[in-house]
Amino acid sequence: MFDKLLEQIKATEFANKILETYKRVDTDKKIILDNGVEASPVATLADEYGGRAQIIVDDNCYMLHLIQDNGTYKYTAWIFPETHEVLKDLPDLRRVQTTAKVVRVGTEEEIEEN
Repeated sequence: MFDKLLEQIKATEFANKILETYKRVDTDKKIILDNGVEASPVATLADEYGGRAQIIVDDNCYMLHLIQDNGTYKYTAWIFPETHEVLKDLPDLRRVQTTAKVVRVGTEEEIEEN
């Protein structure tokens, strides 16, 4: 019984170590999505194995995309712990006006003044 518990603990520690490999890095300026569309990320994460994740804004929602073997990025529904931490640091999109090239943060009145 103790051996099984020890195995479960080791497996959990291993899984947690794998999940903690992504780190926030300088945000990439442009990426190409798997449908050929160019996007401007608001945050970039990378791991030590060449993995890369991009957070973009689409239809006033944050979306997570992961790099594919061909260098394009594909949407994923899985939000891993490091991504969750980065998302918490990003602006509330209810208070952000986005355009194709600019993200403006503030109230509607502040945005209109600028």
